[in-house]
Parts: sequence; C-alpha cells; structure tokens
Amino acid sequence: MFPDEAPAREWFEGIVWPEGHKCPRCGSGNTYEGTRKTLPYRCRPCRRFFSVRTETALQCSKRQLTWAYAIYLETAPLKSVSSLKLPPRGLYGMCQEK
Repeated sequence: MFPDEAPAREWFEGIVWPEGHKCPRCGSGNTYEGTRKTLPYRCRPCRRFFSVRTETALQCSKRQLTWAYAIYLETAPLKSVSSLKLPPRGLYGMCQEK
C-alpha cells in the first residue's frame, strides 16, 4: 500500500485537505510550499510552517507510515481489523504480545 513516506503523506493529505492545503492554526488557504522537509508548507497570513501532521495526534510521532497504514485499515470497508494485519515492526509490538 505505502512503499515509503511520500505516498503515505499524499494519501493522508488527500483525506485531511480534500480541497487543498489549509493552515491548521488560522484556517487560511493562502499557503505555499516551503523549503523544510518535515514542515513542507507555509501559511502566508500567520507565517508559520506546517505539515499534514501539525496539531494532530501524529504531530510528534516518528512512525507516520505505520500510522497511515493503521488509519487506512481502520477506514477500509472491513468488518474489523486484526492487529496481525499491521506491519510487524510497527504497531504490532505495541498492541499485541508476541
């Protein structure tokens, strides 16, 4: 599904911002792509850098790819998702003993 971080970020951005990038702090759509890797967008009115993870539960997580995969599995039209379907090095160790 997500071979690396870029497709996971693009998928997550499509879910969070279906009509384009918006600043999570002031709500403005007047944004542009900045030069930072971790915070790739910048808001013109409030002049702050942000990403799709800013002001979400994923803001401090270093496991963006794993969380994106878990969110996808939870929102997919399945009856339930087993923790065994998650990547073995990702959330697996946090939610089920080996």
